[in-house]
Amino acid sequence: MTPVVIGEEYFPSLEVQSDEEILDFIHENIMTFFHLQSTVYILAEKLAEEIILQED
Repeated sequence: MTPVVIGEEYFPSLEVQSDEEILDFIHENIMTFFHLQSTVYILAEKLAEEIILQED
């Protein structure tokens, strides 16, 4: 596969080349936001349950 190159590489940098270096870079610089999604889902589920219980 031919790499796609548009200009100079800026981030992470040309020094990050090996698979291990790329994985290290990802682990050190990337964050996930799954907690926020789960919290919203749990809140929606709790509110729905409270609404259903109030109708009885």
